Amino acid sequence: MESIVVLCNHLHRLLADHKGTGKAQKPDAAALERLFAAYQKERIPRMKEICDLSGLITKVQAWSSPLHRFLGTWVFPLQPDKAVADLIGELVRSAPKLDYVSDAGFTSGRLAWKDKEQAAKVSLSGNESVSLLVRLLGATAALLVVLQGVRVFAFASASATV
Repeated sequence: MESIVVLCNHLHRLLADHKGTGKAQKPDAAALERLFAAYQKERIPRMKEICDLSGLITKVQAWSSPLHRFLGTWVFPLQPDKAVADLIGELVRSAPKLDYVSDAGFTSGRLAWKDKEQAAKVSLSGNESVSLLVRLLGATAALLVVLQGVRVFAFASASATV
């Protein structure tokens, strides 16, 4: 769906620019080739971000390595539902929108669209949704290591007294 939105935005801009030149004919093959090249260039980073996140989730669900099994059985189940919702919210709010359709009259939700937020302040760089996931995993893994250490210490103390 996002790819269709981006393609429509590119086509709309091309047709608006073409109409502005006073030409009554359709865009030529060279203009369409430039349009598709720009479309592909725009889509690759977003596609890579979504594919990387999807790949990580698939590996965790399939237990493709001991690390992924650990994440799937110990880390992810301990995450609050809000963390997952926030991760998905970040992914959705940075999705492309139709540039030529106004959103005036619609109520705004809890999360602002990323482009609206960027217009108001300087945007942060990097893969924020993947970065959020990595920080969440790191914090949870650190907590689990501490809890495991406490459990081992308690077991060793109990064994020593018996």
